[in-house]
Amino acid sequence: MVEHPTLLWHPIAGRRQYTERVLQLEPDAYHAIQVREWWIVIVIATGEVVYEGSGPVKVYRSPVPL
Repeated sequence: MVEHPTLLWHPIAGRRQYTERVLQLEPDAYHAIQVREWWIVIVIATGEVVYEGSGPVKVYRSPVPL
């Protein structure tokens, strides 16, 4: 079975580049919050922080299988 995983797209600290990281849950299980220039991504059901840092960030379903 081919999977299209959930990805977290975020900046690399100290660079003007971005990276992606695979997340375990569906995209709608996460919530991204922006506080000034800082971004936090949490799991809605548990409040677990999966990202905290500069942004912008995006949580989405990969358009291609990985």
